[in-house]
Amino acid sequence: RIDLNVRIQCTECQSTRDKVEILRHLPVEVGKEDQRPYSLQQCLDNSFACESIECNCPNCSCRTATKISTVLRTSKAFLMNFKRQIAHSSLPIRKSKAQIALDNTTIDLAPYDSSSNSLPLCFKLHGIVKHFGETTDSGHYTAECVSRDDSWMAYSDGCVGRTSPPTGANSEVYLAVFLSENDGEEARFDDTADDMAESPPDAPDQAKILAVTDNVESLSSSSSSSTGTKDDDDEADAVFTPDQADSSSSTEDDDDD
Repeated sequence: RIDLNVRIQCTECQSTRDKVEILRHLPVEVGKEDQRPYSLQQCLDNSFACESIECNCPNCSCRTATKISTVLRTSKAFLMNFKRQIAHSSLPIRKSKAQIALDNTTIDLAPYDSSSNSLPLCFKLHGIVKHFGETTDSGHYTAECVSRDDSWMAYSDGCVGRTSPPTGANSEVYLAVFLSENDGEEARFDDTADDMAESPPDAPDQAKILAVTDNVESLSSSSSSSTGTKDDDDEADAVFTPDQADSSSSTEDDDDD
């Protein structure tokens, strides 16, 4: 599980509104099929990049805003879902064959952290789920994960055997499981989702949100020529009004597959 703070800021009067989103897994961008493979960290950079959206500001007549998401809290196990569904008018939904580079299997959430803590947020890849098929409606799933003796095991229906750690570019990886490398840093994490549900996330550090915005924008601008832009259609009907759910409302992300 991962808790995000989502901030919407009017482009005209600069007024802001925050809300908390509680996700079972973090959906990340995979880029386009004809682009160079994204690294795991680049997937995160593009997913946390500042977006331009359409919405109504209650303080002025402006109908545009920016949206930035930052990390408030995570569990020790972190699940990443690669957004491979390609929306179009006809069914079934086609699956993107964009490649993900798995050479560097460590990710760092610190560049997107807005909590009041200052602890490292490093995670190591411990498992992947692959989907083989042309559409999201059918196909075959396999899994690979680290065993107790730190070797990698492969699972495909009833077949189980040792395998090499994932490397290189891969167009079938659909889910990735990460475990925290922050041994002894118990204050930053909760052991179970139930424990997290009982206590609300810490309030975001305002200075850190600004720092995350500047950092992610600089990362995005440096790679914009090769990574493209995010699809903002899902935000077209957003309404920026104070009488919506309060700033600490929680929503869960459903699995699209």
